[in-house]
Amino acid sequence: MLRIREIDIKTAKNLTDFDPKSGKQLPRTKDVDCSPLEQWLDLQGIEEEDVKLFVAKFYDGVTRDDVKQLAEQGKMLVFTSGQYAYFASREVANLMQDDDYAMYAIGEATAHNHVAYGSLIISSGVKQTKTNQPRVLIVDNVNRSIGSKVPEGVSPEMIEKLLDIMGDGTMLIDTPAMLDLLLPKELEASIERGLKKTGAFPEPELVSELLEEFQNEGGIGFYLVSAEQSRAVTDEIYATVDKAVIQFRAVAEELQGIAKGTAKTSDFCRLFGVDVIVSLDCIKGAEKGQALDAPGLVQLDLCLWMNRKDIARYGEQTVGPQVKGKIPNATLKELNPIILEKAGEVAAIAVDPYAQAQRQVERVERNRQRPLFIDKGEGLSEEITGYTNAEAVAAVIKSDEAGQLTQMPSIARQLNKAMRGDWLDVATAGIEIPSAMAQHHAALMPWEVCNKDLPDG
Repeated sequence: MLRIREIDIKTAKNLTDFDPKSGKQLPRTKDVDCSPLEQWLDLQGIEEEDVKLFVAKFYDGVTRDDVKQLAEQGKMLVFTSGQYAYFASREVANLMQDDDYAMYAIGEATAHNHVAYGSLIISSGVKQTKTNQPRVLIVDNVNRSIGSKVPEGVSPEMIEKLLDIMGDGTMLIDTPAMLDLLLPKELEASIERGLKKTGAFPEPELVSELLEEFQNEGGIGFYLVSAEQSRAVTDEIYATVDKAVIQFRAVAEELQGIAKGTAKTSDFCRLFGVDVIVSLDCIKGAEKGQALDAPGLVQLDLCLWMNRKDIARYGEQTVGPQVKGKIPNATLKELNPIILEKAGEVAAIAVDPYAQAQRQVERVERNRQRPLFIDKGEGLSEEITGYTNAEAVAAVIKSDEAGQLTQMPSIARQLNKAMRGDWLDVATAGIEIPSAMAQHHAALMPWEVCNKDLPDG
């Protein structure tokens, strides 16, 4: 895991947050785990202490001179992600600009890649896996092509069926890779379901032992459970593998570019004799003319690294201006009334510090109950982690039974800042709607969605 210090971009001072538990100011950090950056640093043999990574937020008044001043102190701007800029040591910055080692293609598009796709570099995951010397099939999902070289034994009908499911951001992987990317708690849940199907009670100790056996031996024997229970548990585990749709980031060690999108298992990998099938649109920042820049079969000499971010599930997602512009009628008739209602809620407490304080507490509690993944347009990326000022203010407010601390200048400043954020949210986003991850299929029209969880019809 990388722990990246947050600094002020003008002063280069380390930012801190007050921790009410210890009564101390603690460094504000962004923790990054299972990311393409960590994989790249490991490949280059660079230790974490030598990277000297920092992150700083852009704000009004920041100029090019501020970035130059940091460079004079040895903090070189290497890439950006949304409102945040990332700085590293001069050694790391030079490697990222070296054509032999860079993560993205070096040339006219260098600056574009490190801004447009900067978030992919530090995109955290919850699990990671590697496939050594894999065969990769790259599919041009726009022009419906798998390249000029067709794998042996593959018919035109099979190619057409494959092209039907390959859309923007689609990757198909084999079963062993998906098994590596499942979390222990997901495997445990599968084991419990399998045992329940046979009428057995899933004792926690038995579930843990079966999980350990499966991970070590690659299957479930008959020593701890009966043959019927073994088959039921195994079937349930592989059913979970087959159903899983995950968000991923992937890197080929010897080639430039990072792939992103959603992945699932598919028999097409076996039928086409490859380990991975990936849409050309998944790959960002690849060098023009290299293997990852065109459809076809690619045999990698090293390995393909991949992380897993999130699993397909129902949730909520913010509706931004870009989406609203694409659906003007729905925006006018459905979304705008909801935004006006939300604006009314913010206006109603604008002159009531106590109500603002309660809203702050509710916001912090709500954020603690959901993962800190935010869609910023270029894909899912993580918030800065650590004990934030908002959490510290909420903790103080909760302890203020008389409601007197809202008059303190420091508390009032934080509440005013939160209110400005609420108004900005209403103006730029406003609402969240139910959402879920999905994958492309050519049989569906642009406005159609196939949900296997719903009844036919």
